[in-house]
Order: sequence, then structure tokens, then C-alpha cells
Amino acid sequence: MRNFPCQPANSYLFSDSDSSNYPEVLNDFIIKFGRLSDPRSQFILEEPADWKIEHMASSPLSMAFLAFMVRVIKAKRVLEIGTFVGLGSMLLAKAMPADGVVVTIEKFSVFADMARRNIQLNNFERRIRVLTGEMSELVEAGQLSPKFDFILLDGGKEHYEEYL
Repeated sequence: MRNFPCQPANSYLFSDSDSSNYPEVLNDFIIKFGRLSDPRSQFILEEPADWKIEHMASSPLSMAFLAFMVRVIKAKRVLEIGTFVGLGSMLLAKAMPADGVVVTIEKFSVFADMARRNIQLNNFERRIRVLTGEMSELVEAGQLSPKFDFILLDGGKEHYEEYL
């Protein structure tokens, strides 16, 4: 399957006739030629020993798209559900205007604490607020404003229907 013009520099990416791995090849192509960098080159990150960023955090391509959306709509208030180590929060905060704020929720205290340290290490503590707990409980306790310009639902997947 060839969806791009035959270009000598890139034609090797589409040379096989098996299109079953096309999404993976396209993803790798966009990351490489879109100059999407590894988050470790952008931020100082403390990472958990048992959980790899590559497996738990959103992909660089997804985060680049979300950051683009935040920039386009000029979001000033972002809610992120599912913080992990704070990488997504920092990428979104970086894409926002200087007076923008990210409120992020992490239900596991070990990850919330690590995210807070990462956020502080990267000087985002004035722009990112980390809440620990279940989103529904935080809403019931009145800890969340009902108004956000952008919401990223990336954690608590078993509760998506309830959250919506």
C-alpha cells in the first residue's frame, strides 16, 4: 500500500506489499520526520522502576497532536485525568499561554508524588496543580471547577462512561 508519492528518501518505508504494519510504519515515519523528540530530551524526569514511560504515557505523536489542539484553541484551563509522572501535564502546560493552568488528577499517590517532583524539577509548579484521588470523589468534594477549555481523559479507563 502506497499512500505517499514515491520519494527515494522515504520509499523504503512503503516497499513491502504487506499493509498490516502500515499504522506502525506511519507512526514511526511521522515521529522521525516530524522531529518529535523523546520526552527525556525535553524534561528532567524521575521515572518509576517498574513502569516504563513508553508503556504508560501517551505516545509522542498523540501528545504532539493534543498540544497542537491546546495551542489552536488557546486553552487557559486544562483538565487531565490520569497524571502518571506528569509528562502529559508538562507538555500541555508548555503549549498553553503563559497564564494557563493545568489541573491534573492521579488516583495513585506514588505517581502523584512523582509527578509533583517532576513538575517542580521542570519549573511548572505555578502552572500545574496535581490532585490525588478518584475524579468522581474530587468532584463531589467540590475540588474541581466545572469549567475547562480542554479535557484530556487518559486515566481511569474503567470509569469513562461515568466521567462523560
